Amino acid sequence: MIQSFSKHGIVIPTFNGHLKEVSDLLRSFNSMVYDAEDIEISLIVSRDEIETFRTLLSKYDRMKHVKIKSLHQIAMDNDGVDIGDEGLFLKRIGKFNFQAAKKLYGVLSSNSEWTLVLDSESLVIRPCCFADVFRSYEGQCPIFICDVPGPGYQQEIISNCASMLGLPESSTWFMDSQNWFYQRQQVNDLFDRLRKTNQRPLATLLESSGDIFPEVLFNYFVFSRTDQSTYTFHRSEDVLREFLGKDHYSQYIEKVSRLKTTPLEYLAWVIDETNYSGLMKLFNAFNLRLFKYDDRHGIESNTLLQRKFIEENSEILILPCLVSRTSFRIGPVLVPANFKESSTSQMLFVKMTRLLRKLFGNIS
Repeated sequence: MIQSFSKHGIVIPTFNGHLKEVSDLLRSFNSMVYDAEDIEISLIVSRDEIETFRTLLSKYDRMKHVKIKSLHQIAMDNDGVDIGDEGLFLKRIGKFNFQAAKKLYGVLSSNSEWTLVLDSESLVIRPCCFADVFRSYEGQCPIFICDVPGPGYQQEIISNCASMLGLPESSTWFMDSQNWFYQRQQVNDLFDRLRKTNQRPLATLLESSGDIFPEVLFNYFVFSRTDQSTYTFHRSEDVLREFLGKDHYSQYIEKVSRLKTTPLEYLAWVIDETNYSGLMKLFNAFNLRLFKYDDRHGIESNTLLQRKFIEENSEILILPCLVSRTSFRIGPVLVPANFKESSTSQMLFVKMTRLLRKLFGNIS
């Protein structure tokens, strides 16, 4: 039975090696989100990791909304397949497909109408009502797609996904952003399509499919449906041309080409003074709440602009897939390490808002 449209959840595929990252993410969530206990969070792990994560959760208050699920159990419960020992399953299908299985089965097992998938290395950085994060996305449901930058792993990923779906090979890359929101009915329909096309459950299919990305698989499936009106698809090249203007767009694409990446997925690496204001307008126009901060390249001017972009756009609430070589502060949050709750005005405001919500109902 499909839950009400106001029911939202988060799926976090993780493992023992990311205990600290999961701890930081959950504490940032519980410290920053007014309606934290209304959002079901599912940690997807292997069976032999469940007790470790239970011990982690026992150290903190207000974690009753966090569920720990084993990949083995949710594959059995939702797709009728016994994957056996998860360690051996990982060896059979490889790390990309193992992560894909965690994400897709995690979303399938969710009780939510809408589910956001976050990697362990993510943080909530501003006080917010998380239901509003979902509602702002639901207003447009944008998925950004672009041309494949050239032969290589991306074309291989698309080919593998197309084969699984029984669709023609495409020259479009269906994952040019970090907004990984899944609508439940579309996920159910995706699994139905995979079963009918391949006569095998997803877990078995992943053993011979070649590497896939779940976002590409899902987005290509939705894109192929002529009867769906939930999601809207936007070509990154067209959107950037509109918001940057002809000259700045050309400079932007030249940078993207040199980096051998796609236009929006690694936007953080391409941001500079010439495109800064246009990218800010783009984020605001599409109600984008996630920004993938990444300073691995070590270029100080770009790193400072990424931080400025986050600081000046108060609508950015989540840093997904966070990669940071050095720490920096956004309000009370030290990114990325050593997130600590404090008695700052923002933290007090979150606590007061929670109290008001309990007394007078949902407010935002």
